[in-house]
Amino acid sequence: MKCITCDNEALADADNCSRCEGKEFSKIGGLLWLPAFGLVAGLIMYLVSITNIINVLGLLRQNAPQLMPLIIFELVGQIILAVLGAWTLYAFFRRLKRTIASYIALLLLIAVYRIVDTWLAIEHFGIGPHLTNYGQIMPAIVGALIWVPYFMKSVRVKRTFVKSSS
Repeated sequence: MKCITCDNEALADADNCSRCEGKEFSKIGGLLWLPAFGLVAGLIMYLVSITNIINVLGLLRQNAPQLMPLIIFELVGQIILAVLGAWTLYAFFRRLKRTIASYIALLLLIAVYRIVDTWLAIEHFGIGPHLTNYGQIMPAIVGALIWVPYFMKSVRVKRTFVKSSS
């Protein structure tokens, strides 16, 4: 079988020769643009959220001190997610080997954070479980269910993130 790019002999079970295959996987492409976009958008949202929480901290301290533990939890959680998200974004575009583990950890941490945050809010406000309370949980779980297996099994992911971090 011939390479679809340069007409050299293609690798077994591949459309390209080894040289063209190396070029193809040396850059971010395919479905990897979706997590890349998500990392950038997520980092922006974490930074906006951190700014908003900091802006209302003083007001809440005076007018609703009972909310402070929940707000502090959210602030700390958002800072941790922003730091891990920034590291993962850096590793992603540098195509470091650690990207795979970092991205999986970020997805799982987002899901756990949203579950705990929703549970704390339900407990704090004394409201019963309702479908609208889980609006942040389901996208996080669905995202993890899609992207964790993809990052663990995909040949493209394994071939794209190959650089050592040293």
